[in-house]
Amino acid sequence: MAVTKRQLRDGPDTTLLTPTKEKVRTMSNPMTILFFDFETTGIPNWNTPSGGDDQPHAVQLAAKLVDFTTRKVISQVNLIAKPDCWAISPELTEIHGISDEFARRVGVPERILFDTLFNMNRAATLRVAHSEPFDARIQRIGMKRFMDDDALHEEWKSANRFCTMRSSREAVGALNTSGKVKNPTLEEAYFHFTGKPMTGAHNAWADTEACEVVYFGLRDAEIAA
Repeated sequence: MAVTKRQLRDGPDTTLLTPTKEKVRTMSNPMTILFFDFETTGIPNWNTPSGGDDQPHAVQLAAKLVDFTTRKVISQVNLIAKPDCWAISPELTEIHGISDEFARRVGVPERILFDTLFNMNRAATLRVAHSEPFDARIQRIGMKRFMDDDALHEEWKSANRFCTMRSSREAVGALNTSGKVKNPTLEEAYFHFTGKPMTGAHNAWADTEACEVVYFGLRDAEIAA
């Protein structure tokens, strides 16, 4: 069965930056923001340690460091991992468009994705993702595989972070099949703040750029309120 993007994103219901206007308002003014997104081989097993053999691999990482005041890009990356003793299933290729053959031809060692994001995080005041707990968990899984150092893990876990999915819930007002407000998909949040449909969804680069739009949409709405 194909894994949907929603299945890939859903994780345990944490209280990380719950979606209220007050949470957006009380956030400190960051100087440099890291927007990022992973595409993966599957869903993290939330009930087992990050270092478990059953945890998924990163297929693609997109990340941007952006100046908060000018909103200009400082640096950006778009990396595809080369499978090594693991593979990208056809079902996942249907979602993010990256085939196993393509990744083996153009990809870099998977560790480079995690090393790169870790160092970009060090340069940021705040990191932002849509469903941040999911993407942060993928980074922790990669760090367990390739950077198994407790001090580095603590540094990653203790960094300032912001989830556009949970923080835009009230503003977007997307409804589930029962008519109740739900966490918005990235496409729903992007449409809310732009009035335009999102293109290229489920590619890490497109998702990262859309996440940036949603984040600054929240900030602009906060200023206008």
